[in-house]
Amino acid sequence: MGFDAFLRAKEARRGLRCGRPFQARQSDVALGALVGIGAEMNGIGSSLGAMKVIKGDLIKLALDGRFDVIVHGCNCHCTMGAGIAKSIKEIFPEAYAADLTTTKGSREKLGSISATTITRGGKQLAIVNGYTQFNWRGPGVLVDYAAVRTVMKHVKARFPERRIGYPKIGAGLAKGDWTLIAQIIDAELEEEDHTLVEYLS
Repeated sequence: MGFDAFLRAKEARRGLRCGRPFQARQSDVALGALVGIGAEMNGIGSSLGAMKVIKGDLIKLALDGRFDVIVHGCNCHCTMGAGIAKSIKEIFPEAYAADLTTTKGSREKLGSISATTITRGGKQLAIVNGYTQFNWRGPGVLVDYAAVRTVMKHVKARFPERRIGYPKIGAGLAKGDWTLIAQIIDAELEEEDHTLVEYLS
């Protein structure tokens, strides 16, 4: 009953955000206030889509079968020449081949994705190139936050109910604010099983 009440409290919060009426039990409202959104993000709601965080090597974990889908950020110039994109290009050339099917240097790619599904060791893995920045060099913040949001919308639509892994997209070489990016990802992948892998060599 406690978990059912938690779900009802969660739906109540969602209804209020969307302007929908929702009849919640008084005990459920109290539980929702006690648990809070922060508790969801700390693991209580991990099965409901809150971002999980682990340390490790995203590519190795994917090859070991930990994820069904991995997502990384790309620029719009078909380079994949630095960061985790370079490693993906080297280990999964199929992902780079998918990148090359897009128009090099097109700003219209921002927010879109290219993807491929590979088989390694008898396991299938989908690799998503998310176009979250236009350039790979230059001053200032390079990540496009709106593009991150749209990329994640595409991921959710195309790969529902899969185990999704990703690095700190847009927060490394692209110099973005990870706190903001994490909020975007958590919102767009709500109800999905998704995990941030913090690189540990």
